[in-house]
Amino acid sequence: MKKGITILLVLLVALAATATLVAGCGSSETPQQAKEKLNSSLQGLKTSLQAFTNPVTYTSTDSIKTAADSVKKEYNAVISAAKSVKSVSTSTLSGAWSQLKKSIDNLSGSQSLSDKAAAVQSAVLNFQAAWQEVFSRASSK
Repeated sequence: MKKGITILLVLLVALAATATLVAGCGSSETPQQAKEKLNSSLQGLKTSLQAFTNPVTYTSTDSIKTAADSVKKEYNAVISAAKSVKSVSTSTLSGAWSQLKKSIDNLSGSQSLSDKAAAVQSAVLNFQAAWQEVFSRASSK
């Protein structure tokens, strides 16, 4: 019985060691590649943000939400890419995203389209400033 437990413990330790080694080898990305991926993601986010500066975006609540969905997708790509670039913080961008998302979630049917546009555009400007901050940091490192 003791011999069986000992063998089981040895196998568990070996399995744990193997799992640790595999986890450590997860990213073969060089720092330069990680930075390039982040910059590419930031460019994608910039492109999707441009929809919010286009007046056509503010023709309906649905068009605003569609533009927001595109921004969310690109924002998530930036956050994911930034995890590999240790010197870049995305906390300001995350806070600005939360504000933008909240402004979109708070749109109501009783608001006029111009009120909806004004509510969202303020948050978009804040988000663009946060994007610029992250972009500047990523470009300077």
